Amino acid sequence: MNTGRASRDTGRPFLHGPAGGCPRSVAVRFVVDRPVLLVHLLHCERVGRDPGVEFQAGQVGGLLLGAIAVQSRDPHGETVTGVNPHLNGTEPSGELRVLKGLERQVNRARRVIRGRGEPLHLKLLLHLVLVLADGQRERALPEFQQIDLLPWPQDLAIDLHLAAVVAVAQPPLIQQVLDLLIHRAGAGTLPVEHHPQPCIARSLVLEPDLAQARYRILGDRVGNGQGDIGGEVLEVATRIVQGIQNLVYAGIGRKSGRAGRRGRRRRLPGRCARADQYQQADPQKPVSHGSPLTNRHNTATLVMVAEMMRTWIGMALAWTAALLAAHAAPAASYEEGWGCRRPISVEWNVERPTGDEIAVAEFLTAGKALPDGGDIRVTTEQGRDVPQRLLMVGPGDRARVLFALSRGDRRYFVYFGNPKPPPSKAPEMPPVRNGLLLEMKRVAGSADALSVEQIQRLFEQSTDVIGRTMIDRLYLGLNPLGEPQSAVVGISGAFFAPIDGTYTFAVSAQQRGGLMIAGKSVCFAKGPIHDTRFRGTIDLKRGKHEVAFYQLTGGTDGRMSVVWQRPDTQKFDLIPAESFGTLPKVSVGPLEQRGKALTADIVVEYKGEAFFANRYSHRYVLSSTVPKGSPAKIEWELGDGQTATGSPVEHVYLADGVYPVKVTVRLGTTTDTQTFRVAVSRDYPNLDRPATDQPSVHSAIVARYTLAAIPPQQLPWAVLLHNRARQPDAMLEAARQLASTTRGLDANQAIAALREAADDLLQRGRIDEVVKMWAACPADSPLQPRAAREHGQALLWNAGEFAAAAAMLEGFVKRFGGDGDLKRLYGQALVLSQKAAEGRKVLESLPAEGNPQRRVAISGAMARTVEYYIKDRDWEAGNRQWDRWQTQFPADFLEGYSVLLRTQLMEIQGMTAAAAKVAEAFALAVPQSSYAPRLLDRASRLLEKSDPARSKSLRQILRQKYPEDPLAQEVLK
Repeated sequence: MNTGRASRDTGRPFLHGPAGGCPRSVAVRFVVDRPVLLVHLLHCERVGRDPGVEFQAGQVGGLLLGAIAVQSRDPHGETVTGVNPHLNGTEPSGELRVLKGLERQVNRARRVIRGRGEPLHLKLLLHLVLVLADGQRERALPEFQQIDLLPWPQDLAIDLHLAAVVAVAQPPLIQQVLDLLIHRAGAGTLPVEHHPQPCIARSLVLEPDLAQARYRILGDRVGNGQGDIGGEVLEVATRIVQGIQNLVYAGIGRKSGRAGRRGRRRRLPGRCARADQYQQADPQKPVSHGSPLTNRHNTATLVMVAEMMRTWIGMALAWTAALLAAHAAPAASYEEGWGCRRPISVEWNVERPTGDEIAVAEFLTAGKALPDGGDIRVTTEQGRDVPQRLLMVGPGDRARVLFALSRGDRRYFVYFGNPKPPPSKAPEMPPVRNGLLLEMKRVAGSADALSVEQIQRLFEQSTDVIGRTMIDRLYLGLNPLGEPQSAVVGISGAFFAPIDGTYTFAVSAQQRGGLMIAGKSVCFAKGPIHDTRFRGTIDLKRGKHEVAFYQLTGGTDGRMSVVWQRPDTQKFDLIPAESFGTLPKVSVGPLEQRGKALTADIVVEYKGEAFFANRYSHRYVLSSTVPKGSPAKIEWELGDGQTATGSPVEHVYLADGVYPVKVTVRLGTTTDTQTFRVAVSRDYPNLDRPATDQPSVHSAIVARYTLAAIPPQQLPWAVLLHNRARQPDAMLEAARQLASTTRGLDANQAIAALREAADDLLQRGRIDEVVKMWAACPADSPLQPRAAREHGQALLWNAGEFAAAAAMLEGFVKRFGGDGDLKRLYGQALVLSQKAAEGRKVLESLPAEGNPQRRVAISGAMARTVEYYIKDRDWEAGNRQWDRWQTQFPADFLEGYSVLLRTQLMEIQGMTAAAAKVAEAFALAVPQSSYAPRLLDRASRLLEKSDPARSKSLRQILRQKYPEDPLAQEVLK
């Protein structure tokens, strides 16, 4: 029998129909070509049902529904057999005697189908068998495709599927199946692991659309070692397979006439010992279509094989039924109401329990549990409630439950999804004596305490629980439940004192904290320290003692530590984790949902955080629970606008939050979709050893995203991530998307990110792309008019496109007339585009800031500051100071000295071409400025190497307009 999760579930109708009997297939079937002999032995496992109902447990040999000869023809066109199971007194031959005996079973099957009380899937299975018995192959496959979507026990699904495939397949395919099975069995490669049916199913090479995918998935799920019925059942299952193989060898070797080598002989119990006299077929030679098994004269052999199989497997069923009797079905309360469950496996020593063993299971509920987790129940595999305590529900669909372990049980189930859960039948959860339970509660306002008893009372009075978790020792470097906040913390458990004597304990805590042992105060700390001044002593006997630690965090990280000095040592040490007891390893299995044969599920693994721009991004690996190698198609909607296919999927979330992750699994015509609310944040329980990534790792993943689907509020983080990862192309694409977005933006964050992107691109000399990036901001963008100002700055001081700047700014000035910075840029653009009069009018209309009487002094001081930054070659600080100067005194631009200083800053920045354009444009637009000759000279020198002809032309203009100026007399080298 199956020792894995799938088979054992078939004995309990949780996901497979109403409470009551559930058929369990415990045999494999033997199929040969023309006439098809389908031996399907079904054991109907009944637990305490009406004794008058058909198909009772304890029927030795079970119920033989198969051994049905389907109408067919041999290769020569002759009718081999036309036997109908509804016999009418025909004189029975050897074959007919077998079928005559089956007529009674067929009639019983019809009574079950018409009756009440039996599970629906049993009735449908019987109906399909009758369809096959009548030789209606064309109806068999549609019948199967309809009922295959029902919540079948997985071993029955395999039986039924194989029966349907064989019934509708063409004879050559059936022959190939038989040849392969015989070959693998004879070669000793037929696997026997936990369940004979999945093993044989995996050994068959059938049509992929019909069987291969189903067998691989069910076989992997059954044989994945999720549980164990026991070595006795595994031994029985092995014997069943070996017996079937011997029967195959007996039936072939008797009549084949082959002179191949003699194989091993195996003795079978009872009448099956006859197989010992036959030769084993050569496994290296496939059975051809001319095999005697396809000959109509082999009726006696087929009858003998069927009789031997019925006798031997009947004995095996009796053994198996006895072994399964110890594994009762779960309590009836869990047959109804609970819509979902997950299996739990616990690795612990079941042979020597102390009674204090507990375990913690953390799992995703897929939104099926109640918001407060009131419907979460943990049971043993037999359905018995165990004591439990719900630690946390949330954030997202995450749930964490603490439960007591039951003697002798390694497998449990956690049930949820009941809108009206009844009270648990389990006793109250005992105090924690293995590990340490940490519970954090929110404290309203400010709280202080002068003793550990006061903190204890405050803890007991607080009701707003932040969270609960288990820790392994009395030491915390960071809050394991999230960001720092004002809270009161209680830690409880027990520790083992190794010897009798006087123990000294010392504590340190932010902000206040104290230690209690056996309900007595031992020591109290008034703050975090790095010595043992806050200490106390207590006499202890060897053994376990209750311990509690209470703390007020006061909005800090909640750091704390407790050290001890044992009677046999002279130094203080942290109390080792082993003294508090260790928790066993727990594995939570895939989601199972009532009424579904296929349930989509995910596993979420935190892989690393990347720090950039004073924030974190998070890398996860999300995988589906579909077995590896399965042909299932998996589709993801990852909650942040991105999609993916396949499994596993590596994904980066740019911001903390709860994301609805939707996964869809498609297997043939069966599809299931589930949505899981995944909470994304730092891995707080492991912050003392965090998994860290470089920004480049996250950038490479985010670069593949569909930018238009990224939530608008996260686009700035994508830009900054690529910026820190030094990926300018990815950064530019994200920046363009951010600039063109009109909804859902945080304007401050967006502008800051775009400015950083612009600075990075400018340093790389990609000026045109900066201009295009700012130009992508629509007029109705929430980034306006700041984006227009940045656009104007780029056109004026980076690209030197003055007319374009004036044209662009004009429209925004009309729309945002009260923006002084926008007007100032517009006036400067008009001047540089040779519209000095209009520009002067705009600039002089802007009021100067500050005391007018001190204007000259303040203006001069600002100019000196810019000169300092020029000397220090700090163009960024110089540009910021220059903008402040022009904002406070806009008309100073018309004098020309500020323009001269700006060109020097541009030269330091590496924008010599734009600096030459600014110097030339201002000198030509405002020739009366005393700085015009210097600006012409500067423009000529800047263009001397890049544009010699233009440099000479500007030098000629300087000589013509300002012949008396000393600069006009200089000759450039």
